[in-house]
Amino acid sequence: MTALTDLTDCVVNYTDQNMFLGQSSGGSITAANNSTSLGYLALRDVTSGDGNTAIGNQAMKGLTTGIQNVAVGASALFNDSFNGNSNVAIGVSALYSATTADTNIAIGLSALSNLTTGDNNILIGTGDTVGTQLTTGSNNILIGHQIAPSSSSVTNELNIGGTVVGNTSTKVLELQANLDANAKKITDLADPTTAQDAATKQYVDDTASAESGKWTVTTVTPSGDDVDLLTNIDSEGYTAVSYTHLTLPTNREV
Repeated sequence: MTALTDLTDCVVNYTDQNMFLGQSSGGSITAANNSTSLGYLALRDVTSGDGNTAIGNQAMKGLTTGIQNVAVGASALFNDSFNGNSNVAIGVSALYSATTADTNIAIGLSALSNLTTGDNNILIGTGDTVGTQLTTGSNNILIGHQIAPSSSSVTNELNIGGTVVGNTSTKVLELQANLDANAKKITDLADPTTAQDAATKQYVDDTASAESGKWTVTTVTPSGDDVDLLTNIDSEGYTAVSYTHLTLPTNREV
């Protein structure tokens, strides 16, 4: 390791492709590769963790062996016990409390700042309390202003702006407001199975055609002054009488 143009707080290792700029930044490195830090105490404790990038005051300062993390912002991935992998924290104090959390993406001020061990979460939002309630949950997607999970340990939750919520495991969406299709079609809809399911035009046409096939049509020819309208009974016991034109003599009744 050598000094860089009289900057005593900058350390460069060309062999291992590392660069650290800032007081105590990268000061504990022993075998890490492809790592970059910029800021006071950024990546201070890294020893053998590879492929990490920390930009900001005390960003990722406690990491030692975790790999492929990105922290941009003061105190992002701050925890002294942090050794997770493949996390992205962008914003002041983003993923601040993470310890062994893996593959999380937190973008925004204090985004997922109280998460400790949850994995595979995505939070993108604004507001100083956005997503701070989640501590150990996993596989959640939270997007919007001041978006909060339903509980601190919830898993597989989707919440977009508080309007579209759902479950990322079952792939079920629950609308929190009316859906305006803006004069566009909803296509490729499955056939309904319960009373409140939507139905396609084809399904309705087929059902109507099947129902019409259950009736026996009888043509009634009048004899004299009297017309006997015969009752037709379908296969399920329903009755119906229909006619297209009926003329009755004077003073005759139906």
